[in-house]
Amino acid sequence: MEVPREKEFVNTYKQFLEQLHQHEVETSTKYVLDKAPKNFLQSKVYPTPIQHIYWQNDLPYYHFGSRRYICHQGKDTNIQKKRKYEEERDRKAHEDSLIKRYNRTQITKKLDCPASIIVTRVIRIPEHKVSGNASEKYKRLKAIEVIKKKIENGEDVGEEGFFFNMPTVDDHKNHFFGKIAALTEPVDSRVSDYINQLITRGERNAVVISKQVQSFVESDLQGTDQLRRRFYPNLSTVKRIISSTKSKLKSQIDQDQHNVEMFVKGLDEDDNYKDSALEIDEGPCISQCKELPSRGSNRTQLINECNSTFSALQTIQCHLEENDLKDLNNTLKEIYNNLSSKVSTNELNGS
Repeated sequence: MEVPREKEFVNTYKQFLEQLHQHEVETSTKYVLDKAPKNFLQSKVYPTPIQHIYWQNDLPYYHFGSRRYICHQGKDTNIQKKRKYEEERDRKAHEDSLIKRYNRTQITKKLDCPASIIVTRVIRIPEHKVSGNASEKYKRLKAIEVIKKKIENGEDVGEEGFFFNMPTVDDHKNHFFGKIAALTEPVDSRVSDYINQLITRGERNAVVISKQVQSFVESDLQGTDQLRRRFYPNLSTVKRIISSTKSKLKSQIDQDQHNVEMFVKGLDEDDNYKDSALEIDEGPCISQCKELPSRGSNRTQLINECNSTFSALQTIQCHLEENDLKDLNNTLKEIYNNLSSKVSTNELNGS
């Protein structure tokens, strides 16, 4: 009979993620989150007197939910979603002959691998660990009684943390391991993040990005095995990341533009501006601004710098907290009121 392995314990979820990442790198595997209860990562957990006490060998602990990670080549959990997508794609292709369709040589990378990781949030109580002997059951009952009494009195017990066990190689089925697996393993998150940073800065050339990634891996990640796709993605993979990131950036720009339009609309509807003698027509105002004389050698450059600042504000405002947005809104209104008094009504109206 196989003896259950002793569960590993860490105090923080960040420590678990670090060990998980190290395990993935060492075994050329990848795990994805499958199931997670709500409030699993809340700041603190509190046991109650009626809560059940579990035992890890001779160590008592409280259980506060578990997250489940599965091998990325495990069971396909999106079969229904993929089926609906295929039906919708076929329907559109039937209605419009210009829509392109592509045949996939491999339908899915999912191969029903059963390997998984269960990480459990706990409060373990090592000071009430019991020894295994003939009176073990009695000692457990006495320990439970003492623990529950402490909780009733409002005392803190034990230490918070996480139990887990990493799978072994034997837990994986139906897919390759070792050097063969390294050729197809997913790109490391640190590498993909670095590529995204380069794209955000304006770089679009896949060859240039690949060379910079190689330098980054060798200098920052101490990578040397260029056969590992995790650290050395090929050009096709880099191009796919570029395309995906560009789409996300475009969506973000569209969202920022929408936020700006809503902000301007809010200004128009504000009572303070309705009472103003100035009527602002956004379209003519912008067109007239382009026709204004330079009025000095630095004026065009300063206008461009102002526009750059406005663009930066548009980008960050959707990431601000509510209080910060209120402060920004009040500041912009104050600036507008101060500056509008320096511009004549005729100039604003473009006449």
